[in-house]
Amino acid sequence: MILKQLKDSFCISLFVAFFIIVHSSLAQDDNDFESALNSLDSAIEKFLNGNPDDFINFWSHSDDVTIAGGFGGVIEKGWDSISKRLERVNSVYSKATFETERMSLGNDDKFGYIVQHELIKFYGKDENVEMTRNYRITMIFRNEINEWKLIHRHADANMNWDAPE
Repeated sequence: MILKQLKDSFCISLFVAFFIIVHSSLAQDDNDFESALNSLDSAIEKFLNGNPDDFINFWSHSDDVTIAGGFGGVIEKGWDSISKRLERVNSVYSKATFETERMSLGNDDKFGYIVQHELIKFYGKDENVEMTRNYRITMIFRNEINEWKLIHRHADANMNWDAPE
C-alpha cells in the first residue's frame, strides 16, 4: 500500500515537473520570438537609413526564402535573388523613420509569423521632399539553430478604396 502511494506520488510529481518544464520552455520561446521581432524593427529602420547589415543578417540565406516586395515585380526566390533585390531597395531610402503596428503574431518552436502595418516616412536619395509608404506586411520566420530567421516577406501598399458592393 505504501509502495503504491509512493509510486503514485512519484508519477504525479514527474508529471507536474514535466508540465512546468514544458510550459516555461514555451514561454521562453515566445519571449525569444518577441525579442527577435523587436530587434527586427531596429534592423529595418537601419536598413531604411543606409545600413543594411542587420536586416540582411535576419534573413535565412537558403534557397527556399521568398520575397514579394512592396515595389511590386516578380516574387524573388532564393538568397541570391533576394540579396540583389535588397541592395536595390536599400538604395531608394534616406533619412527614414519607421513605425509598425502589429496585428497578429504567433510561433511554435520551429516557425513564427507576423502580420503588421508598416509606415515609412523618407526622402529619396536625391529628393528634398518627404515621401510616405504605408504597407501591409506578412512575414514568416524559421528557427535555425536557435535563431529566428526570416524566410518570407510579403509587402503590399495599404491603399484605401471602397470594396465592390
